[in-house]
Amino acid sequence: MAAPVVALVLVSHSSPLAQGLADVAAQMAPDVLILPAGGTGDGRIGTGFDLVEEALGRALEDGRSAVVLTDLGSAALTAESVLEMAEADVAARVRVVDAPFVEGAVEAAVVAQTGADLPTVARAAEDAATTFGRSASSLAAVADAGSQVVGGSGGAPGPVGEGETSGAAVATSAGDAGTVVDRGAASGAATGGTGVGPEPGAGGAAARGGSPSSTGGAGAEPRAGRAAGSAPAAAQHTSDGRPAGTPSARGTAVLRNRLGLHARPAAQLARTVGAFDALVTVNGVDARSVLALVGLGAVGGHEVVVAATGPQARTAVTAVIDELENGFGEA
Repeated sequence: MAAPVVALVLVSHSSPLAQGLADVAAQMAPDVLILPAGGTGDGRIGTGFDLVEEALGRALEDGRSAVVLTDLGSAALTAESVLEMAEADVAARVRVVDAPFVEGAVEAAVVAQTGADLPTVARAAEDAATTFGRSASSLAAVADAGSQVVGGSGGAPGPVGEGETSGAAVATSAGDAGTVVDRGAASGAATGGTGVGPEPGAGGAAARGGSPSSTGGAGAEPRAGRAAGSAPAAAQHTSDGRPAGTPSARGTAVLRNRLGLHARPAAQLARTVGAFDALVTVNGVDARSVLALVGLGAVGGHEVVVAATGPQARTAVTAVIDELENGFGEA
């Protein structure tokens, strides 16, 4: 994973608020420079031009860019005033975003941790408002229905299909050209799988019919019953918009830690996913989003569905399942 190249500056009317948020976000993204700029220079409630200017100067050292988040409109005005006084090449490396202060900072920090560029980190902060709204709706649905598996915007996972197993299976989803892997087979599970196979493109039997793959030979021998999942000949794109034939993988896992996907494990999972060239979802939500993962309301004992598309789809799903099943180091 690339080193972070974007810092965060948190401008608040309250120094303790800015510092507290910086502390929380740093737990999610330990390598990202997060600078609080709260209160006035003499310790009162308000915003200080000099404090914001100093924080921005530090944020932009060593060639970094910076995303600025603010708690209220006047804090945004202070940040914009600082940029108006800065050189054009300096101001070009800064984005003052219209984003929820807490949720935007957390989302931006986790994305910045992956080494993402300035536009990507800024967009993560701005998208947090929408993600937070969906997450709140999902949590309300959990409270109302007492659901055991929550699907967020993607819905609850369906029953395990023919030829799949719960808890440790990684398999292709219908309509995509990926690999079929049953991790349980490596430990003697009687599922007919062959264990973890090579990365797509590394040779080996194909996921369809056991013959060499037209996409470069991707994966292990299929289990019985998976042939029905072959992609229709007319399919042009996968469900996430990638070209048909993009490697894909799917599996299930049971959350082992009692609190499940609360903030810290969600951030850990998002950082893990960011290291792979794959689009990964957990119960249908983007696994790169801390807020979306927390919004699932998934706690210990819940079974979740992990799916991915992209060149490293199978490896990404395996890594996510490992973290889920290991409980993130929590009891």
